[in-house]
Amino acid sequence: MRWQGLAIAAALCWLPVGNGFVADEGVDPQDAAAAPAETTADPAAPTDTPATFTISGQVKYKKTGPVDVRLCTEAEFPGTGTCSFTARMEIGSSPGTVPFELKGVPAGVYALRAFQDTNGNGDMDVGMFGPKEPWDLYLPHRPKFHAPRFKDVKFELKGDLVDLALDVR
Repeated sequence: MRWQGLAIAAALCWLPVGNGFVADEGVDPQDAAAAPAETTADPAAPTDTPATFTISGQVKYKKTGPVDVRLCTEAEFPGTGTCSFTARMEIGSSPGTVPFELKGVPAGVYALRAFQDTNGNGDMDVGMFGPKEPWDLYLPHRPKFHAPRFKDVKFELKGDLVDLALDVR
């Protein structure tokens, strides 16, 4: 019996406070519960502002008409319209190269395509077997009997991509 009494007394000396236990050494439990808990920042915790990156390079072209570079998500890729990030460069009438830059791009999985809009309609025209206008992709994949598929040309953006060389042909 004596040991049971000591065990009960020992258990009563520890009072639950906040996220842990505090020994009862003359501290009023109400005051201890009201004290703010100390916290430290977790270095692995995400920040409020996600990191963004830049994709830049040169596009080589041979025909006339604006050159478009488009960074597309999987949902945007099948279409020929706009993508999340687009750069449109007006060019001269002779063959050459033109620089491009896409800024503020968050990390993610994308496909990068470029085309020369030879008819000026703002879209990459596609026929039965793929694009009708000069085009290129960041990852080289030019299928013969169908349009490029996202799964074949996707890449994960984890940092800046610079000095890319695209050749719309």
